[in-house]
Amino acid sequence: MAIRDRNGAIYKLRGPNKLMENQQLWDQQHVRIINMNFDRITIVDQNNPHREFIEAYDVVDIGEELGLVDNSVTISAQKFIDEINEPVVQRPMIDMPRRMLDRNSIKIWCVPVIWKKTVDSLYGDVRTTKSYGNKFVFDGVIVMDTDLSMRFWSEIEIPKDSVVFPQDGQKRCWKVDEIEEKTGGYLMTTSISDVNPDFS
Repeated sequence: MAIRDRNGAIYKLRGPNKLMENQQLWDQQHVRIINMNFDRITIVDQNNPHREFIEAYDVVDIGEELGLVDNSVTISAQKFIDEINEPVVQRPMIDMPRRMLDRNSIKIWCVPVIWKKTVDSLYGDVRTTKSYGNKFVFDGVIVMDTDLSMRFWSEIEIPKDSVVFPQDGQKRCWKVDEIEEKTGGYLMTTSISDVNPDFS
């Protein structure tokens, strides 16, 4: 099927350039293209500073000096696997939590949450109310700090939904969301708190 233009006539591709019809080709015998004849020309510098340095300072080959040879020793696959499977003896960590606290600790204020359950004597409904106890200070290590969450580690467990205020200059209260035991202490994940107690 022929390609037609917008007037319905068969679309004809342009032919060769008419200016090129009478063009003469270059005579390749009289043309020398540099770097295309692939003749390798080696130029030896008679004033090579590298050779002068070697001759002047009696430079030796470090491989020959140390007696290095090519590694031709092959290890069988089974021997390699046996070496990998050897048990690794690890030294026990000695009082790691205390060292971590001594090195990186900051003071963190806390207002612990106190949950109180009351049971309706008439209908038996259980109602849970939340109140906050007295503030106290403890040592902790901030592990991760972003705009919306913070993770810190401490030797003491802080109750969930408690409000903490680290003295790191940010002046932001955090609410404890998750608690997990880690390295002889507790790793707590917090989010921004909507309760801002007075820590002054």
